[in-house]
Amino acid sequence: MKSVVQLFTCGESRRSLYDNLKHLGCVSEFIIKFSFHQSSRSVADILKLRLKHMREELDELEQAIDAADEYAVWDALVDLIYLAVGTVFLIQMPFSVCFDRVHRANMNKVRCVSPEQSKRGELPDCYKGDDWEEPSFEDLEKVGIFDLQSSEKG
Repeated sequence: MKSVVQLFTCGESRRSLYDNLKHLGCVSEFIIKFSFHQSSRSVADILKLRLKHMREELDELEQAIDAADEYAVWDALVDLIYLAVGTVFLIQMPFSVCFDRVHRANMNKVRCVSPEQSKRGELPDCYKGDDWEEPSFEDLEKVGIFDLQSSEKG
């Protein structure tokens, strides 16, 4: 079995990984096909439903890991990504900008050299060092995902 380092240090593997991310755009096709974007439910209800689905997929992932079923692990991971990307699409989040900011913050974390530095007490992990800054989205215009819910109550 290849280690994580072996999988991601090869330029060809890295290129292949990035090429495969193009499939994420297919999620909007699924959302539109089943008219999920035309739901009459409040955004808060949609978010809670999507969260429920994600928890189900996390449970399936855990079961697949416990059963050492690699194919089921793959299925659960893709389903989790599918749900996350679909949720981003549904709430019209400015994903690219948000992703870039979270990625930049994550890249400024520090690698743990001992389990004591990890919140989880395990390695490998990283922590938020003294120079780490939380990503900020305050300069972005909110898309108002909770505004409709507020006006419905009023």
